[in-house]
This record gives sequence, structure tokens and C-alpha cells, in this order.
Amino acid sequence: MEEIKYLELGYSLRSLGEQLIKNCPDNDCVIYRNIYVDYQKSISQYKAVADQLTDTLKIGMRKALRESKNELIRMYSENYAIQQYKGK
Repeated sequence: MEEIKYLELGYSLRSLGEQLIKNCPDNDCVIYRNIYVDYQKSISQYKAVADQLTDTLKIGMRKALRESKNELIRMYSENYAIQQYKGK
């Protein structure tokens, strides 16, 4: 699974996602939480079946995972509701 190590989420992204699962205000934080939950499910599924996938499917799944990770990074850095939640 060396090829997807770069898709793993860093501590800050994971920590925020886990906090939002437990306590999520009714604003854009819901979007972050939902993307995070979907990302965690998708990467787990990918790891479970990667050896059985064609190269084309692997590329497609990694692309989708990268896009989700990038959206989490963007929201973590730029989204007003997330910034408010983090206490900035």
C-alpha cells in the first residue's frame, strides 16, 4: 500500500473530523464532517480491495481520494465556520 501513504490524513485533519463526528454545529462544519466520514470509509474500502482492482480503477479511486483530501485541507484552512469552530 505504499502508493497511497500520501493520501493518509494528517493529525489536524483527522482530529477535527473526529471532533465533528462527536459534536457538530449546524453550519458548514457538517460538510467537513460528511466529507471526512466518506473519506475514511472510501480509503478503508480501497485498502481492503486494492490488490483486486485493475490499474484504471486504482487510478480513479486514488484521484477521488485526493480530491476529497484536498477539499478537507481547503476547508480546514479557509472555511469561516471551521475557523470559528477551531477557535480562531
